[in-house]
Amino acid sequence: MGASAAGLKDNRATPFDPTSPGVEVHATVLDNLLRGDFLSHPQWATGAEFCTVFLSGVIATLLLFRSRARWSVMLVLLSGTLLWAGSTVCMMKTGVFISPMWALLTLGACFVALTVVKFWHEESEKRFFYTAFSHYVSGSVVNELVCSHQGLSLDGEEKTVSILFADLRGFSTLSEKLAPNQVSELLRACFTPLSRLVIESAGTMDKFIGDAMMAFWNAPVDVPQHAPRALDTALAMLDAMDHLNIRFRQSYGFNLELGIGLHSGLVRVGNMGSADLFDYTVIGDTVNLASRLEGLTRTYGLPLLVSETIRRACDGDFIFQEIDTVRVKGKHAPTTLYTAYRDGQKVPTADELTAWDAALALYRQRRFTRAATAFEQLGDRFEDRTLYRIYARRCMEFSAQPPGEAWDGVFVLNHK
Repeated sequence: MGASAAGLKDNRATPFDPTSPGVEVHATVLDNLLRGDFLSHPQWATGAEFCTVFLSGVIATLLLFRSRARWSVMLVLLSGTLLWAGSTVCMMKTGVFISPMWALLTLGACFVALTVVKFWHEESEKRFFYTAFSHYVSGSVVNELVCSHQGLSLDGEEKTVSILFADLRGFSTLSEKLAPNQVSELLRACFTPLSRLVIESAGTMDKFIGDAMMAFWNAPVDVPQHAPRALDTALAMLDAMDHLNIRFRQSYGFNLELGIGLHSGLVRVGNMGSADLFDYTVIGDTVNLASRLEGLTRTYGLPLLVSETIRRACDGDFIFQEIDTVRVKGKHAPTTLYTAYRDGQKVPTADELTAWDAALALYRQRRFTRAATAFEQLGDRFEDRTLYRIYARRCMEFSAQPPGEAWDGVFVLNHK
């Protein structure tokens, strides 16, 4: 028995009440003595606490490494609650006190440390992703890839893209006069400004194939008006080569000529290759045709050839000149070829284009003798272009040996 009045100042702090009357402390002690109900901390409890700390660290590490950020906090709170509840139940049921403090501190330390590690890892991955893709696409495209993965598939998807192939004509012959280090420096000096034009127009640099390069637009992210952008980049490349050739003439004593093929169509885009080594690239018939167009620039003596698909997508923004309708090797469907210009470039005069259209009409009307004369006159009146000589020679051959009645004006190419 004893007094519990607050004015007596006989208050004591206990684990359950910071101002418990002192008489209740005495009563509790006497009750524990009479009942034999004591709290104990045997020697094995220290080992149990050590095991709890170790298991808390291991389990927390595994759970936090494998869980997403939004689940990490919930797992930590759940684990802490289970540790506290286990210690409480053990104390209430058996009277053995196993402190959860060190296990809880370990759990909190693991959570902080692993959160910092995961944050650093995520930032490292973003930096690697940005650095890797910045060599292929523009910085703005990479930022979009890093910040938002919606609609992005690196595993492969079907998509309409515009594909560009560019090749340095006769480079193999010219490189015989140069040392290997000079060849490397020349290619670097040439491809660096050309690839930058691709990246600045939101294009993707695919690969360098010796003295050739491949690029495409509208992947991995959507590029509005990708066909006009691709054509504008192709024409900018030709302008850049004019400036580069001034330096090449001074350093190496010769010019480099660039041939570009451009086509747009459906492809499969994504990571292609083996399970161990792969590249982010495009495959499909569209790619093959774009490559064939680049090869035909040598045949027609033109720096740029584009397909009908590109002409339709860019009509009105550029000046197009129809070149031929051909059936390339390996394809049955005919392909209409065009070359393109824009204001400010060396565009054929209106008289030359009118005379060209008239000669081309005579050719398709099977009036080969008159067409041959018209093409020869084009070469006499204007620049003697390879294109005019090709048609004049072709018309003369058809005059001597006319094609069959089924001839539809499509020229069949037997070479790539």
